[in-house]
Amino acid sequence: FTNGESTNADCNEDFIPVWVVDVRDEMRPVGVAQFPRPVPPPDAPYKDFCHKRGRFGPHNPPHLKAPGKPAPDFVAYSYFIAGLRCYDVSNPYRPEEVAYFIPPQGGDLKQFSSWHRTVDNVFIEWDRKVMWVGTDTGLYAVSTPALGKPNLDPMPVAEWSLPGLNE
Repeated sequence: FTNGESTNADCNEDFIPVWVVDVRDEMRPVGVAQFPRPVPPPDAPYKDFCHKRGRFGPHNPPHLKAPGKPAPDFVAYSYFIAGLRCYDVSNPYRPEEVAYFIPPQGGDLKQFSSWHRTVDNVFIEWDRKVMWVGTDTGLYAVSTPALGKPNLDPMPVAEWSLPGLNE
């Protein structure tokens, strides 16, 4: 998966999708699919995130340095004002959004520069099935059935997503 990053507010640039890239031939990578563009919840006061004010687009995928073994069919991305977006990638040619989280966000849509309310980072504890979402309004621990049943009990790290980490 690969993505660029929006740098302008209010969709003052083309939407930048997350791409699925086939790299079996490393000399000739081929884009084979795009993640679906996030849409606001039905009760939102806007029909497109471009009307929400602020940066909209993929930002950070989860860090690879995390406790546990990553789920091969699940990925999550921070999307600035569109919140956290979670995807089933079991079929890499048809990624499907399976969950999202938009934290409480302040500001006034009519008042420029009052809307700094972005989701900037996501860190997944693969072993506990918990996602930590870093935002302008706080740090949130969330989970989704798509990731599995969360384990909220204290537990030591038995395995790291990258071999040799913390040795």
